[in-house]
Amino acid sequence: MSTDVEAGASLAAAYAPVREDLEQLQDLLRRELSADDPFLMELVSHVLQTRGKMVRPALAFLCAQVAGRAGPERHLVAAAV
Repeated sequence: MSTDVEAGASLAAAYAPVREDLEQLQDLLRRELSADDPFLMELVSHVLQTRGKMVRPALAFLCAQVAGRAGPERHLVAAAV
């Protein structure tokens, strides 16, 4: 059975090839999901800090790279998943 540290290290390794894309996606989501309500911003912040929520976008970025389709629209596609 793996520990939380091992799982975190595995996730970080899986995200490594698309780390920059994931950071840009985080920035996009922060901008698009910003609100004046402190409660909503706390919820948004919590979701964005949960790295496991980036598995589907990471897969979208990896697929775009493999398919040679890593154009600027990839961040919008990843945000949708």
